[in-house]
Amino acid sequence: MRASGARRAFTIKELIITIACVLVGVVIIGGLILPELGRTDRRDARQLKDSTQLRGILQGMVIWAGNNQDRYPLPSLVDLKDATVAAPGPAKDTSANIMSILIYQGMIPVDFCVSPAEVNANIRVMEGYEFHDPKAAARPGEALWDPAFSADFVNGVGNLSYAHRLPSGPRLREWGNTFNENLPVIGNRGPEIKAAAKGKAPTVTCTLVNPNSNTLLIHGSRTKWEGNLGYNDNHMNYEVRPSGLEFSGGKRLTYTDAAGVAWDDNLFYDEADDPTGANAFLGIFTKAGPAPSDFVSIWD
Repeated sequence: MRASGARRAFTIKELIITIACVLVGVVIIGGLILPELGRTDRRDARQLKDSTQLRGILQGMVIWAGNNQDRYPLPSLVDLKDATVAAPGPAKDTSANIMSILIYQGMIPVDFCVSPAEVNANIRVMEGYEFHDPKAAARPGEALWDPAFSADFVNGVGNLSYAHRLPSGPRLREWGNTFNENLPVIGNRGPEIKAAAKGKAPTVTCTLVNPNSNTLLIHGSRTKWEGNLGYNDNHMNYEVRPSGLEFSGGKRLTYTDAAGVAWDDNLFYDEADDPTGANAFLGIFTKAGPAPSDFVSIWD
C-alpha cells in the first residue's frame, strides 16, 4: 500500500514538458536581452573605432606640425604657387583642403575622415581620391593635394564627418603643437547653436537651431550631444556635453567676457562677448579667408 505522503516521481513525459517550458523561457528572455546587449556592443565598437580614427587624424596633424614649424596643416602656407587651388592665400584654408593635405601625404587614409557612427547619408567615404595629377587641381602636374575631396554635405556629398578648431585670427596661435592639454582641436561635429542664455556664472544654456540635429545621434541621444574630442597635447577623451568641460586640477573650459566674468565655452558656438576671439570653436568650414569672419561653417 502506497503511503499518502509519499512524493510521486516525474514521469518522462512531465520531465520533457518541464524542460521544454524552461527552454522556451530562456529563449524569450534571451530574445529580450541579447538584442540590447548586441546594440550596446555595436555602439561601443563604433565609439572605439571613431576614437581611433580621430586619434589617427590628430597624430597626422602632429606629425605634419613637427616638420612644419610646429603648425598644423594650413593650405595657404603649402600651395604658395596656387597650383592646387586657384583661390589666393587664406581662402584655401577650408576643412576639405586641410584634410586632403594629410591624405595626399599618406598621413591618414581617406576613409578615416568619415566616422563609423555617421548618420548623415550625404557624408560618405570619397571613392577615387587622386594621388597623382588630380584633375580638379588648377595645375594637376604641380598639385599638392586633391581638391576634389569635399566637406560640403549641404550642397552635395561630403567626405568629412569631423569638426576642427577654426584656424584663423587669435585661434591660429593654438593651431599647432603647443601641447595644451585643455584645448580641443578636433572631434565629432556638433549641432548649430541659435542662442546662449547665461545663468549663474559660469553656467550657460544653449538653444539649438535644429533640435533634431543628426549630430545628436552620432554618439548621444535625440536630445543630447556626446562625442570624441582630440586635444592639443595629442590625447583623446570621450565627452558627454559640448560645454562645461571639466579637466584635472579643477580646471574648466571657459572664456572670459569684457567684465572679467568666466563662462562655460560651448565647442560649437563662437561667443560674441569674448573680447579675445580665442574661445573654443569647432566646425566644418567650407569657406575661408584672411579673417575669422570669412570662415563659413556648415551644420546638420
